[in-house]
Amino acid sequence: MINTHADFVRAGEAACTADPVLSQELQVRLRYINIINGSIVRWLVKTSKLPGFTGKLAYGYRVGRDKDLVSNATLPPWASYKDGAQILLDKPGSDDDDKDCPGGEGDGGVMDFDEEDGDGIPGVGGAGASGHLLNFVDELE
Repeated sequence: MINTHADFVRAGEAACTADPVLSQELQVRLRYINIINGSIVRWLVKTSKLPGFTGKLAYGYRVGRDKDLVSNATLPPWASYKDGAQILLDKPGSDDDDKDCPGGEGDGGVMDFDEEDGDGIPGVGGAGASGHLLNFVDELE
């Protein structure tokens, strides 16, 4: 999950000036992925609090990947460094990694999806996201 996050951040930064539309799409996908990964992390944290759990939640790196590619990227909102250790956060914060290109207008991390249903995953479970899509298609005519 950390490697995927780092790949999206690097690709978005590289495309920022060359292809702003691609950069924006990568930012949207990264927000979506971070919502899903944040939900996974919350369940892992809950599991780690069960009686008898003796392990430690930490993130690692893919085997064969250059660790510098990940260490130079910003951490996702669900991961942190604490006392030099790489840990998973109990309560993920806001996603600061979806900054827009310089001079661009963005939503500041606010999503216009229906996040109330589907365990916080945009477009899953609620009628809000599908309603937005229908309105968009209707306005195309």
